[in-house]
Amino acid sequence: MELDVGPLRQVVMQWNATTVTAQTSQTVDVDDGRTLLPALARRDEALVSAEIGVQMVIFVLAVCGNGLVLGMLLAMSRRKDLGRMYTMIGHLSCADLFVALFNLLPQV
Repeated sequence: MELDVGPLRQVVMQWNATTVTAQTSQTVDVDDGRTLLPALARRDEALVSAEIGVQMVIFVLAVCGNGLVLGMLLAMSRRKDLGRMYTMIGHLSCADLFVALFNLLPQV
């Protein structure tokens, strides 16, 4: 017994075409499924530039701010023994630096 999937394929192609049209504001030829990928892969260059700019600002602020905190803690530790609170702040600052370096930097 052979299953006829022709009508189902037609419905899926129509749904894909309306989805792509809604996302890209362009009509896409839907004679086979391979023509949908280039329409979805297009990106707005201005948006990409804005995303990179925002990520760079976040990265610079994270590195400078946490570096300043660690520098202050290092200067304070030379004069006297730091308490638990300052140790925790130092650990949080190190963790935030690692997030900035290993998570945010590869995205830029």
